[in-house]
Amino acid sequence: MRRDALLWIALCSTGCAGPERGWIAELRGRTETRREREEAPESASPSAQADIAGGRVEVPLFPLLYVERSPEASATEVLWPLYESGSSSTAPGVASSFFRLRPLIYVDSFERSSRVVIFPVYFHLREQHESGDLAVDHFWPLYGFHREWIDLAPATTHHFAWPLIYFRFGPARWKVSIFPLVAASEGYLDRGWWIAPVIRWGSQGQSAFFYLLDPLIAYERDSIAESVEDFAASPQKTRTSFNLLGGLLGWENDRGYSSLRLLWWLKI
Repeated sequence: MRRDALLWIALCSTGCAGPERGWIAELRGRTETRREREEAPESASPSAQADIAGGRVEVPLFPLLYVERSPEASATEVLWPLYESGSSSTAPGVASSFFRLRPLIYVDSFERSSRVVIFPVYFHLREQHESGDLAVDHFWPLYGFHREWIDLAPATTHHFAWPLIYFRFGPARWKVSIFPLVAASEGYLDRGWWIAPVIRWGSQGQSAFFYLLDPLIAYERDSIAESVEDFAASPQKTRTSFNLLGGLLGWENDRGYSSLRLLWWLKI
């Protein structure tokens, strides 16, 4: 692996087209546009032979200079990763483009994502994901508006003086955070109240937790009981634990059977 890396560096010092795969390639805008052309319907994108026949021009001196010109794509990289720009077309009227002057300016427009970044004061991001779309408009550090999927549900977050204060809202759920002093959440996986660094508590259904100067004192109850009556009648559906100093001394009731724990692992 080291020999291959040294060989790649030696070749690039004399000029090459740059990596086509790997993490470096994923940072290049031409990789994104090439992927879009490859994923486009065959009828919408000319074949590689038509591309060559149409007059493809390449200046492979990466990372000092790389220039690509063809009927369906163009790319220019100078002292990469400092500067790169280019465009691509997968069908009539369907085009992608990118312009990056790192680390200050990013202007990208792709089929499933777009962004305008003026670092570090302005961020405008749009991304499409199978797990849920992402939308960010951030005027750092004064105000930020984020729309994304959190805990398998859409969420809207308002940031003020990032990262000090934010308010998050979703279907039947909410969260408030004033970092690092107070946080409160209902419906999210990190539900409960938290007053740093003293106390944290919360509950959902028949499950509950309580931490005081964690790990000094910790109480946890995990239950799959569906109601108070079910909880009282079905102890086998619940596991309860109480620990001191992170488990140095603890007590637990697991599905109706109680035990005392010493030194984290010794059960009595």
